[in-house]
Amino acid sequence: DTIGAAGADGLPFPLERHYRRCSEYLEKHRLTLAFEVVTAVLGDHGDIPNKDFMILTAVADRSAERFYSTKEVIELAQQFRLPHNDAWVVSTPDGAKALFELYDTARETGTADTMVSELSKRTVSKVHI
Repeated sequence: DTIGAAGADGLPFPLERHYRRCSEYLEKHRLTLAFEVVTAVLGDHGDIPNKDFMILTAVADRSAERFYSTKEVIELAQQFRLPHNDAWVVSTPDGAKALFELYDTARETGTADTMVSELSKRTVSKVHI
């Protein structure tokens, strides 16, 4: 599989076909994606990257006039291999349990500030943000 080669359906293979499949899905379901751009100049997310990249931050469903839940954003991101921001690193099983308990209580109502503050209070040695 090389970039520029054509598949059996005549579409370029594989990146352009993957892009087209994602775009058609978004158009068909009337979805709008929001991304954060992390630049190699300013960095963030724990590092200054060698190249600029984007992180999926929200999905608007224009048909239902609503935003996707965190779970739905992650599922869409996984389906189309889009980078997203919902990844947490924990160093112990107790840390993972504490994170999930906190996340379950905050759900969609917690902001990043709330989450970080609560994690800092409860599990400083168990969860690394």
